[in-house]
Amino acid sequence: MKGTFTSHPETLIEAIHCISKECATFDWAISLQSGPFREIYFTEEEDSRNALDLFHDSFSANDTTWFKRGILPTHAPNLIDDEWSYYLGFNASDVDIKDLHKELQNNISPRKQLFDVIKTTPSVYLIFVDEGWRECYSSISGIVSKVTKSWDGKLVDSHRWEDDRQHNFHPFPDV
Repeated sequence: MKGTFTSHPETLIEAIHCISKECATFDWAISLQSGPFREIYFTEEEDSRNALDLFHDSFSANDTTWFKRGILPTHAPNLIDDEWSYYLGFNASDVDIKDLHKELQNNISPRKQLFDVIKTTPSVYLIFVDEGWRECYSSISGIVSKVTKSWDGKLVDSHRWEDDRQHNFHPFPDV
């Protein structure tokens, strides 16, 4: 699957700006080891500023948090960018979220199984690496070209994530 790679933009909100309308219509599975939010009030029941209504019930355990539409782009500045951050956007009206959760085994890290799902499920997949690069893959027509243009990106192939590496699991793309 073809995607795009860039060493900029620096923030998530800048990265999704060109597809912000699409992002607003997606539900999201987001994997942030230290997060998801910068401030605790987003998950405090008693705080009126919380975002608890955006969590999918029973899918918010472990590293991957499952959100209803409305999390992005609205809360992009409030999410923690980790060393490795993964975002999978999809339309829960078109996908049975329980089946998707099960098929992915609550793991949205880049691997063959994930890209097989993206190929057959209308979705967008974003990777952020704090060493300074971002990637975007999508099975939705026009997303990758919009992002490539906005990011001044270079085309990459998802196969680089799919082989049976024993080391160097997260390679910098050779572009």
